[in-house]
Amino acid sequence: MPSLFWILLTVFCMINLSGHCQDTSGFQGKAFEKEYILQLLHRVNDYQQDHPGWTDDRNWERATYYTGVMAFFNAVKNKEILNQAVKWADSHDWKVGNELMFPANRFTCVQTYLEVFFQTGNATQISKSKEYMDSEILKTEPAYLRGWYYIDALYVGPPAFVMMSKATGNKKYNDYINPTFWDIADQLYDEDAGLFYRDSKARYEEKAKTAKKVLGQGVMVGLWLLFQGY
Repeated sequence: MPSLFWILLTVFCMINLSGHCQDTSGFQGKAFEKEYILQLLHRVNDYQQDHPGWTDDRNWERATYYTGVMAFFNAVKNKEILNQAVKWADSHDWKVGNELMFPANRFTCVQTYLEVFFQTGNATQISKSKEYMDSEILKTEPAYLRGWYYIDALYVGPPAFVMMSKATGNKKYNDYINPTFWDIADQLYDEDAGLFYRDSKARYEEKAKTAKKVLGQGVMVGLWLLFQGY
């Protein structure tokens, strides 16, 4: 059973991605009650399915939502929730994302495919992702020169590679993503402030003016996923 922190984080992500929130009166005093949290998870997920509010692609917004759906499934082990993720993945033929500007985002949906695979053992569900990753790990340029120059890349990319190593038993995906993770972190981390820049642009702009440094949400969630035993 995932920790309460992860369940609450999932609720937060689902609510924010939906763009809408139903009446939360009565939340006070119930926020840390297990049954209330599960009710809220169901309400948010049901509402999102009824009001998608977006084109049903497989890129970062939708794919991020489905990482929450699979965290929800792992919390409650409800087959209907698993089937929701399978239906979405089936509709996209289990292909990686196709964003052009932010290539690390292409691996966000792969996290859901792998989470499904851990339940089904159906290798065809991750075969396209594996093929794409096998071509990715041949690249030798530093991550930021490949377009992985933004802090959310630490959430969308590394967990998928670590999960692929677990799924295949081949550590080459771990071996590839470890230096990639640190390439990004070293590029964006400010030792004096103890915080990360949002992206490389923000870092370089500070040379001319003060730029706001933030501990990116991608770092927090990405690290959490990496520490889940994958």
